[in-house]
Amino acid sequence: MATTFGYTKDELSQLMTLRKKDALDRLQEMGGTDAIVRGLQTNPTTGLSDSEAELEGRRTVYGRNHIESDPPKWFIALALDALSDKVLLILIGAAILEIILGLTVSQHKDTAWVEGAAILVAVLVVVLVTAFNDWTKERQFRGLQTKLESTQRFSVLRNGEIKELQPAEIVVGDIAKFKYGNNFPCDGLIISGFDVAINESALTGESMLIKKTPESDPFLLAGTQVMEGGGTMIVTAVGENSQQGIILMLLADQDKEEGFFEGIWNKVKSVYRMCRGDQPAPDPEAGKSGSASPPPKELQDTAADAQPQGASAQVAGEEDIVKTEEYEPATNKEEEEHDRGDHSHPPSTNPLLRCWHRITGKDHDEETYKGLKQDEEGEKSKQEDKKEGGKVGMAAGVLCIVILMLKFSIQQFAIIGRAWGSEDATTLLNFFVIGITVLVVAVPEGLPLAITIALAYSVKKMLKDNNLVRHLHACETMGNATTICSDKTGTLTMNRMTVVESYIGTVKFGDAPELSRIPKLLLDILSLNIAVNSSYSSKIVEQEEKNNSQEESSNGCLQKLKSLLNLGGDDVVLGKGLANQVGNVTECAMLGLLLKLEIDYEALRAQHPTETFVKVFTFNSARKSMSTIIPLDGGGYRLLTKGASEIILSKCTQIMGNEGEIMPLTEEDHKRINSTVVHPMAQGALRTICLAYRDFPANPGAGVASMNWDDESEVVSSLTFLAIVGIQDPVRPEVPACIKQCQDAGIVVRMVTGDNLDTAKAIAEKCGIIQRDRMHVVMEGKEFNKKIRNDKGQLVQSKIDAIWPKLRVLARSSPKDKYTLVDRIINSRSHPQRQVVAVTGDGTNDAPALKRADIGFAMGIAGTDVAKEACDIILTDDNFASIVKAVMWGRNIYDAISKFLQFQLTVNVVAVTLALISAISIGDSPIRAIQLLWVNMIMDTFASLALATESPSPELLKRKPYGRNKPLISPRMWAFLIGHISYQLIVLFVLVYAGATLFDIDNGAESGAAEAISEHFTLIFNVFVFMQIFNEINARKIHGERNVFQGLHRSYTFLIIVVGQVVCQVILVQFGSIVVRTSGLTLDLWLWSIFLGSSELVVGQIIAMIPVERLPKRKDTSPQDDSDFVDFENLTRARILWIKNLTRLRAQIQVINAFRSGVSPAMRSGSLSLHSTPRSSRHAHPNTLNIAAATPAGVETSV
Repeated sequence: MATTFGYTKDELSQLMTLRKKDALDRLQEMGGTDAIVRGLQTNPTTGLSDSEAELEGRRTVYGRNHIESDPPKWFIALALDALSDKVLLILIGAAILEIILGLTVSQHKDTAWVEGAAILVAVLVVVLVTAFNDWTKERQFRGLQTKLESTQRFSVLRNGEIKELQPAEIVVGDIAKFKYGNNFPCDGLIISGFDVAINESALTGESMLIKKTPESDPFLLAGTQVMEGGGTMIVTAVGENSQQGIILMLLADQDKEEGFFEGIWNKVKSVYRMCRGDQPAPDPEAGKSGSASPPPKELQDTAADAQPQGASAQVAGEEDIVKTEEYEPATNKEEEEHDRGDHSHPPSTNPLLRCWHRITGKDHDEETYKGLKQDEEGEKSKQEDKKEGGKVGMAAGVLCIVILMLKFSIQQFAIIGRAWGSEDATTLLNFFVIGITVLVVAVPEGLPLAITIALAYSVKKMLKDNNLVRHLHACETMGNATTICSDKTGTLTMNRMTVVESYIGTVKFGDAPELSRIPKLLLDILSLNIAVNSSYSSKIVEQEEKNNSQEESSNGCLQKLKSLLNLGGDDVVLGKGLANQVGNVTECAMLGLLLKLEIDYEALRAQHPTETFVKVFTFNSARKSMSTIIPLDGGGYRLLTKGASEIILSKCTQIMGNEGEIMPLTEEDHKRINSTVVHPMAQGALRTICLAYRDFPANPGAGVASMNWDDESEVVSSLTFLAIVGIQDPVRPEVPACIKQCQDAGIVVRMVTGDNLDTAKAIAEKCGIIQRDRMHVVMEGKEFNKKIRNDKGQLVQSKIDAIWPKLRVLARSSPKDKYTLVDRIINSRSHPQRQVVAVTGDGTNDAPALKRADIGFAMGIAGTDVAKEACDIILTDDNFASIVKAVMWGRNIYDAISKFLQFQLTVNVVAVTLALISAISIGDSPIRAIQLLWVNMIMDTFASLALATESPSPELLKRKPYGRNKPLISPRMWAFLIGHISYQLIVLFVLVYAGATLFDIDNGAESGAAEAISEHFTLIFNVFVFMQIFNEINARKIHGERNVFQGLHRSYTFLIIVVGQVVCQVILVQFGSIVVRTSGLTLDLWLWSIFLGSSELVVGQIIAMIPVERLPKRKDTSPQDDSDFVDFENLTRARILWIKNLTRLRAQIQVINAFRSGVSPAMRSGSLSLHSTPRSSRHAHPNTLNIAAATPAGVETSV
C-alpha cells in the first residue's frame, strides 16, 4: 500500500524477522537506522507530536499496538457447554421418555407427565446456573487481565517530553526510552544506548544475554527484556506486525475452536462420507496443519507462554543459574531422587487432583502443590479427573437402578405373578431416573465450583488489600507458606530515602552539610557525580496543587491500580511546597542533598546530555555501582562513580583534602574511614553510598579510540575519594507488628538484601526478624556461598540444611545467592514437613528467585516489568503488611474449600446410602428424582456460594501453616464426617422404617406405585433438607470451634442463602404437589422437621468435644521455628523440668561430640554472627525451649 512514509508496514516487519548478518545487510540496503528515522518522519530528539490526527494516521498505515483477544463466549454457548454433560443428557432423555409414557400408557395421563417435565425444568435451572457461573467467572478473569495490562507503562518521547504511555498508545515512529527492567511492547531499532544487554529467550530460545549496539545488533523485539543498561529506540512494528504478534496470531489460528453448530455439521459430513464408503474425514486441525507448516517447536513453546503487551516469558538468567550450578553427586538413593524429583515432574493444574492428594495424604512435589491454576490445560485435566471421580457415582447409580428394577420385577412378576402392564414401563423408567439422579448427586461436581468461587471472590477482595493476583494458585498456596524471604528496601522500610549523614572530603556532617567547610572543587565534582552519574529519569518534581476532595473519595480498586503507575514513593519538601521523588529513590535522596545545598542539578544535566557520554557502566546487582565517563571542556575525560561503600572505597587510592588538594589514601585511612564512618552509619541502619572520581588526561591524536573503555576493572580503579553519604530509609511503623503476626502464625521471615551486614542487621533488629534471645544467623552472600559448597565448588544440600533453619539475614547477596537459597530451602528434606517459600523482589535479576518460589511477590511501585512478569502476586503498595493479608486470604481459601468439602461429603454419603439401602429394603427411594436434584443444587451451587465467600478473620493467623503434605481432611474433619453422617442416617432410617407409625401417617413404602405422593416420604425429604441446612452452619468451622455462630452476622451472603433455602423448601413442600412429588405437611410435622434438623447443631457440639487431638497421629514437624521446641501448654511442672533436663543433656552430648570430631566448617569462620544468650532459656518464649550451642573461638556472639 502506498503511503506518505518512506517504508511500508511489510518492509519494516520483514526486516525484524531477519537475524544477525542477514538483518544487518538488509538494514544497510534500507539506508541504515538514520534513514529509517527520516523515512518514518520522526525526530530522534523531540519525538512525534501529540497531534491525534498524526497518531491516528500512523495507526491506519502501520496498525495498532494491540492484539485482539478471542471474543468471550456467548451465554447460549456456555449453556450448551454445560448441557453437553453426558449425565445431564441421559437425564433429559429419560425425562422426555417419561413424559411420552405418561401421556400414552399411564393410567393417570393428566398428571403422569408432570414429574418428567419437572425434571426437565430442574435440568434447565442447573444448566442456566452453571452457565451463569461460567459467564461471571470469565468476566472476572477478563477484567483482571485488563487491569494487569493497564498497569504497564513505557517511556515515549512526545513533543520533546518523556511521557509514560500504555503500550496500546505507542505507534510506529515513536522515539522510546528504555531502561534496565523494561519489557519491550513493540519491535524497534536502537538509536543510542550504553551497556545494553537483552534477554531474547522468550522469542529465540537463546538463554544468553544479547549485547545490543547501534552498529553491531540494533534490533529490539517485542516480548524481550532489558537486563542491563538503557537507551533510545525507534518503534518499527507494533501489534500483529511485531515478532511477538506474528507468533500469537499464528497460535490463535491453530487453537481456534470450532463452533457448536460447525461441529455438528462436520460430524454429519463425516457420517455421510463414511456411509458412501469414503475414507474418514480428516480432523479440521490436521487439515490446517497440512496447509500450513506449524512453527518450530521452540517457537511453539515460547509462544504458548506469550501474552499480548508484556507476555510472561522465560525469566532472564534463570536458565543460566540452573545450568551453571554444579551439585555434589547424590550419595544415596533418597538424595538422588530428591535432586531430580523437583524439576522433572510436570506441573499439575487440576484442583480435583490436588484435593484428592490432600484427602489421601499423598505427598507431591511443589509444582503439584501449585495446582489451583485455572488455565486451559487445567480445564482439560479437570475433565479427565471428573471421569475418574464419576466412576464411584456411576457405580452407585447403576447399583441403585439394578436393585430397584430387580426387586420390583421379582416381587410383581415372580412372587405375585401378575402380567406385564403398561404402567410397569413407567415404573421401571422412574427407577432409571432415580438411579441417574443418584449419579448426579454422588459426583462431587460442586468442588471445582467452590474452588472457582473461592478464588474469584478472594482475588477481588485481595485487590482491595493491595494484592494484585496474577496466578490464581498463589492465593491458596500463600496460606500455607512457612518461609518468607523478603527484600528490605520499600517492603520492610518506607522507601523514603533521605541523606541524614555525610562524610565529605575529610569532614563529617549531619543532616545539612555546611557549604563553607566544603572546598569548591570538591563540591563541583561531587555535584556533578550526583547529578550526571544517575538516571536522568530520577528527579524531584513539585507537586501540583489539586483538588483532593474527589481523589480522596475514590479509594477503590482503581486507586490501588493507579499506585502501580507511580514511579516514586516519597513526598519531600521543596521550597515551600511538597515535591515527589520520581525514579530511583536512592538517587533522589542524593539529589535532595543537592537541593539542600542550593545546587541546580537540572542545569548540570543540561550541560552534559546523555549523547555526550563516552561510556556508562550501569548499575546492576553484580557491580553494586554505577559509573559514567564524560568529556571535559579542556580536554580529557572524567570518570564519575558511586556505589556500595566497601566496594568503591576499596578502589580509592587518593582523597581530596579540605583545601581541595589531592592526598594519598593509605591503608590506615581505609581502616579509619571504615571504623569511624561506614560502620557507625551502617549500625545506625543507614545505607552507605561512596562517591569517587578519576580524571583521564587528554591524548591528542588518538582520543577516545585509544582508550579501552570496556575494560571496567582497569577504568574504574585508582579512584579519588569524594564522599560517603548515609541514607536513611525508616522501617514502616506497621512492619514489626506484622512480622510478629507471621511468627505467631508459624511463618519464618528472612531478610535477603543487597545492603551491607551492619545495616541489614540493624534493620532486622528493628523489624523483629532477629531476636537476642534466639540463635539467629546473620551472614553475607559471599560467606554463604563459601559455606554451602565443597572443595570442588559444588553445592551441597547438607551444608545448606545446616545453615538455612537459623539464617535470618543474608546481606550483600546477589540474585544468584537469593535463587540458591530459595531453591535449596524448597528442595530441603531435613524436615519431613517440606517448606513452602514466598519471595519478594523488585529487580530484574530477582526474577529467577520469584519464579522458583512457591509464591513470588513483585513490587508494584519499585518493581521492574520483568519482576512483575515473573511473579504470582503484585504488591500495589510495596508493603510487607499486604503480604500478611495475603496469608490471611490464602488460609481463608484453604479453609473455605475444607468447609465445603466436609459439608458436601456428608450430603453425598447420606443421600447415596439412603437411596441404595432403601432400594434394597423397601424397593423404592424415599427421596424422589426431582427432590434429589434440589438437594444437589443445595449442596453444589448454594453451599459453594455460602461457604466460599466468607471473609477472613484474624484468628487465621493464630495457627501454624498446614504444610505441603497434610491431608485436606484433618482428623477433626473426619470426626465431623463420621459423626454427622452416622447421626443423619440413623434419624432418616428410623423415619423410613418407623416414621409412619411414630407420626401416624400413611406408609410411603406401601403406596404401591413408585411415583406416588406420600406424606411419609415428604417428611423424610423435609427432615433431610433441614438437616443439611443446619449442618451448613456447623460446616463453617473446621477446627472444632464450639461457637459455630461466630462471625455469622458479618456473612451476609451466607445468611441470604440460608434464608433463601428455607423459603424455597417451604414452597416446594407445601405447594410442590405433583411437580416435586410432595404432600403438604401439617404444623406438627413442620415442627418435627425443624426440630430434627436443628438437632444437628447439638450433635455438632458433641462432636466438637471429642478429643481427636489425643488420638495417635503422625508427629507434626513443621519447621516454623529453628529451635527445638516443646508445647508446654498442657504439661505439668514436673514434666516440664524433665523435658528441659533431657534436652539440655542432649545438647551437651552434641557439643562434646562436636569437639571430638573437630569444629564444623560452619562454626570456624569469624563472619558468622550468632544471636544467642547461652543461659537465657528461662527468658525464652514460653512455648519454646532454646538450646544454646557452644561458641568456638573466633565466632562473633552478639548479646
